[in-house]
Amino acid sequence: MIKVLIIDRRINPEAWIPDGLHWTDSSGSRSVFYWDPLNQGYEKATNLPAPVFRQIEKRFNRLKESNPDLNLGLCLRREDPGLGIFIPEIDNPIIANGQMPDGCFRLINNH
Repeated sequence: MIKVLIIDRRINPEAWIPDGLHWTDSSGSRSVFYWDPLNQGYEKATNLPAPVFRQIEKRFNRLKESNPDLNLGLCLRREDPGLGIFIPEIDNPIIANGQMPDGCFRLINNH
């Protein structure tokens, strides 16, 4: 799996990094962006470069510090979490407490 950017859905990092970063999915308050500077699509995407992530993270942190009322969420570089943008170390404890993780939907079985 490639390393992607997972960031608060309210932030559009493509405005900061216009070439190479592409949105692929959003769920709940999270969005995923992949790195493809040649614009060949997700199948040809490569890991988000660490220097690019640090640039995004720096701007994200400045925005978070200057606007604490926004209560911004995540800004991570990690392997693509797949559909639902499930992040085990964050979401499993929420499930263990009987709550619903961000962006997840409860399936109802009507048998």
